Amino acid sequence: MELLVFVDQITPRLKYTFDIICRFSEINYRLTNDAYQFERADEQHLKLVYSARYFSNDYAQINPSELLMEEDLHPFGIAFGEWEGLSVIAFNGEKDILATIFYTITLYSEHLSQKRDKHTRVPSSENILVQMGLHRQLMIPRWSKHLLTWIASKCQKTIEFKKPTFRVLPTFDIDNAYAFKHKPLWRKWMASAKDVAQFNWKQVQTRWKVVNGLVKDPYDTYDYILKLKERGFEPILFWLLGDYGPHDKNLAHTNPKLQELIRRMQQHLTIGIHPSYASNDALHKVAVEKLRLEKIAKCKIKQSRQHFLRVAFPETFQILLQSQITADYSIGFADLVGFRSGIAAPFPWFNLKKNREEGLMLHPFTYMDGTYKDYLKMSVIDAVQDMLALRKEIQTHGGELIAIWHNETISDAGKWVGWRTLLEETIQPSVEVEDVTTYKKAAEK
Repeated sequence: MELLVFVDQITPRLKYTFDIICRFSEINYRLTNDAYQFERADEQHLKLVYSARYFSNDYAQINPSELLMEEDLHPFGIAFGEWEGLSVIAFNGEKDILATIFYTITLYSEHLSQKRDKHTRVPSSENILVQMGLHRQLMIPRWSKHLLTWIASKCQKTIEFKKPTFRVLPTFDIDNAYAFKHKPLWRKWMASAKDVAQFNWKQVQTRWKVVNGLVKDPYDTYDYILKLKERGFEPILFWLLGDYGPHDKNLAHTNPKLQELIRRMQQHLTIGIHPSYASNDALHKVAVEKLRLEKIAKCKIKQSRQHFLRVAFPETFQILLQSQITADYSIGFADLVGFRSGIAAPFPWFNLKKNREEGLMLHPFTYMDGTYKDYLKMSVIDAVQDMLALRKEIQTHGGELIAIWHNETISDAGKWVGWRTLLEETIQPSVEVEDVTTYKKAAEK
């Protein structure tokens, strides 16, 4: 079955939007601005008029806003309303589910925002789904399926949707490969002096034991990460190789022990670059840091995730493409959990500045370890229960549950005691949809 759509003008935004919509179904689509061809098409077609043009037949019709017909990026007068039982955006008074899908998945509102947090990130309050109270729901598949079902009902036909697929993808940012080991002497002295000044004798003792080989470095959780592969998962490790700075404190990329670790992990797992905090202010550094990783690992690097999730629209993604990165894992919230683009499956980046789809796939993540602990101030039990609700949403509508972790946060040491449980519950194949409401009671017992 084919969906035939009459439009006044075929645009890159329209094609991108229908590519997204139809990925959830078993149908193809075709856009046409030929009214005669549209009306003459046989009855096997689903037909939609996305135009204000009058047709004598009673086709499924949506009056379009201007968003999908334009080429530039500019503010709209928007409001929230309801279309056929679902919340949508009204653009200059026109409720438009197609434009709503495009506006949401491209993060249009965040491109327009001038607000920034202390790390120059667009605050989550600027996200359109947060403003609508829908950021915990996968609205892109919901809107898409609802639209296609409505069109089919207007045409007195039924439509088949693809069975949702689901997988968990644990990912790790290696911001600091080791807590104490292999640091240069000046860093060891500075850290020790700080601990003494703060009377942190437990840290002093742990440092001494690690340096003298009596206990394992608390950040050395790489055997655990490797075992995730044996358990059927495909972890990705993102390595920070920027120059030392206030927010970039990994071992130097020239450190033989760090290089040895990278090569060891690369033999078994996918690795990517973790562009430094400083690279977001000097974008040429992305290519430099990527080249460092490629020389160490002796392989091409195609995956990336921004340190501190710092993304400048559209400059960051343009630089990644220029650096031959084809997959980015930075889209998600720092201070919230949920679905920033309304989808949990990979999707191609649409460059609003150039008004075209680009060759960069965006892999949105669902939650970050520090979000639950540091931003939302949740207990481990509450975080697990909350994660299960998000997992249920992805299982129902399809996609990847990408979780951001760090080698230190799975250590079950220091302030992260007990938090490995959240990752373990995330990856448990036995956790089913109906367990969401019962987990907390079971855990408390």
